Amino acid sequence: MVGIVLPTSRVAAPHLRPSSSVPIAPLGGAGWLDDYRGLVSEHYVATAAIQMGAVRGVADLVGQHLHGAQTVDLVHLAAMVLAGVTISGAGGAVWLRHLEGRLGPTDGAPSVLRKSVLDYVCWAPVVNAANLCLVSLLTARSYS
Repeated sequence: MVGIVLPTSRVAAPHLRPSSSVPIAPLGGAGWLDDYRGLVSEHYVATAAIQMGAVRGVADLVGQHLHGAQTVDLVHLAAMVLAGVTISGAGGAVWLRHLEGRLGPTDGAPSVLRKSVLDYVCWAPVVNAANLCLVSLLTARSYS
């Protein structure tokens, strides 16, 4: 998992109904990007958790479809979403924050290599084992 540290910015709460004095960003405008950056900077772990839950859920739906499932296995889907939210999302965000805190900002190829090696050696085995165990426990199935 790759993390990006974005600058801190405060985003004003959106109005329920914009007044005539509030400009509305055109579709495809950059306003949503600033909103997203503000959300990530204030709620980094929660944003990562939600994103990974969605990614894992969509990936599971696609996987079930590609394997010829006639119906969606909701138990498996829920287990994958939960694994994405907890392990990949929140866990990965906390790990990357720790890595950045211990090794400093990424400032070139040597630091990218060092962080990548530590990620593969330290975090990847934990994530893989936790995903296998959690999904198996939640679905009462063995995938070994």
